[in-house]
Amino acid sequence: MCQLALCATILLLEPELILVDEPTAEIEEEKEEKLLQSLTALPATTILMITHKSRVMKYFFDRIITMDQGRVCY
Repeated sequence: MCQLALCATILLLEPELILVDEPTAEIEEEKEEKLLQSLTALPATTILMITHKSRVMKYFFDRIITMDQGRVCY
C-alpha cells in the first residue's frame, strides 16, 4: 500500500522524468495495471523503469530496452 501511495504522490508532481525500480513488485495485478496506466498517461514525461515483468511493459511503453547479462539486446 505504501508503494501505491508513493507513486500517487509522484504522479501529482507531474515530473519530466520518473525513475522507478520494480514499481509493481508485490502489487495485485488489477492495481498494477491501473498504476501503469496512470504513469503512462502523464504528458511529456519520460519513464525509466527497471523491471522483470516485461510481459506487462509492452502494453504500456513506446520503447523497451532489454538487458541480458549486462548487455543491451533490443
